[in-house]
Amino acid sequence: MCIRDRVNILCIITKVKLKVTKSNNTMAFVNVEDVTGSMEMIIFPNTLSENSYKIKEGNIIVVKCNADKREDEEPKLICEKILSIDETQNLIQGNSSNNKEEKRGLYIKVPSKKSKEYNLSLIHIS
Repeated sequence: MCIRDRVNILCIITKVKLKVTKSNNTMAFVNVEDVTGSMEMIIFPNTLSENSYKIKEGNIIVVKCNADKREDEEPKLICEKILSIDETQNLIQGNSSNNKEEKRGLYIKVPSKKSKEYNLSLIHIS
């Protein structure tokens, strides 16, 4: 049995392992960490080729992914979209501060409204 949930996470990359597939494309197995813990994320070749410059140990990224939980395996994240800090800040600047839409999603405790982390908490990944 496989359970999949779509999630968005703000995380830091702690380990990157590249692997060449049978079709001679490169994919990545990346360990990511947030305040709740760490997890392995799989980045398939197409997504990796579009985002390879973002995938370095120590980089902070925002990821749109599927959480994949199989019965006899550790849960994994299947990456769909990756945003760098710069890209998220550009999204924040493009969002209207007067937006009255319902705010749903992931809530992150940050040190203050002046911190970089506070600005990242205002993004919406579509």
